[in-house]
Formats: sequence, structure tokens, C-alpha cells
Amino acid sequence: MDILNDWQNKKKIKKERAEKGYSWWDVMDMDRWFLNIVPKMLQELKEKYDGFPRQFEKQWLLEHWGQVDGKNEFQKFVTIQHNDEIRLQMEEACKNKWNNILDKIIFLFKEADEEQSSYVNKYDENHEDPELEKLWYQENHKISVYQDKCLKEGMQLFTTYFRHLWY
Repeated sequence: MDILNDWQNKKKIKKERAEKGYSWWDVMDMDRWFLNIVPKMLQELKEKYDGFPRQFEKQWLLEHWGQVDGKNEFQKFVTIQHNDEIRLQMEEACKNKWNNILDKIIFLFKEADEEQSSYVNKYDENHEDPELEKLWYQENHKISVYQDKCLKEGMQLFTTYFRHLWY
């Protein structure tokens, strides 16, 4: 019997999530919970909110207007804020950069999850034959290495932009 198909467990899980924000089931499978829920939250952040880290504005100014410092920085910023065409161009570039970062984190977290990853063991169904079993284990190892790499890279980006994951 699947523990999650038991209606009493489902009821308990819902009640705990309503009271605490998480349930005993989430605690038992925290890694899967994280890799299942966080990409969905990041996708919603990307789709529903059009903000971006403000540090991107200064980077854009440096790239497109040269060195920005002191009084010059303020004057250039005021010029941009009062020039709709330039301001919209800057905001679009910053939003695109932010969306690309969010997309990358989402992709990496999904790839780190064995249930969502695009990297599938092609020998998964056939390991009765000793040679196929050996190939299956080798492929599984490659998948684990790939998923760990995706998790580390995703967590690095997640950590770098952690304070910007709000709107």
C-alpha cells in the first residue's frame, strides 16, 4: 500500500502543511521536496513579477555608458530615468538577464532531480543480463555525477541571488 494514497495520511499532511508550512512527509523527503517545489516557485516568480536585482542597472550603465562614479553616476542615472527609450531598453536588458538566470536555476534544479532530469538511464529496463547490468550501473554513475554537478551549480546561483528572490 502506497503511504500517500492512504486518505488519513493525506489529511494529516494537509493539516500539518496548513499549520506549519511543511509536513512529516516533506521532512522525510526534503531533498525531493526542494527540487520539486523550488523550481515551481522560481517559475512563478519569473512569470508573475517583472522585477530584477537592482545591481543589474549599474552593470548595464557601466557596459553601455562607460565608467559610472560619483556625481557622474547620479547625472547619468537621472538622464536615463527621464529618457523613456533608454530606461525601457535598460529595464528590458535587466529583466532578460534576470529571467535567463532564473531559467538556468530552474533547469539545473530539475536536472538534479532524478524524476525530472532529462538524463535517463537507457539500460534501466534491462539488467537481467550481467553485461547489461554492468552497463546500467556505469550509466547510473554517470547520471549521478551529472545530477550532482547540476545541483552544485544550481545551488551556487541560488545562493548568489538568494536575497533577490522576492518581489
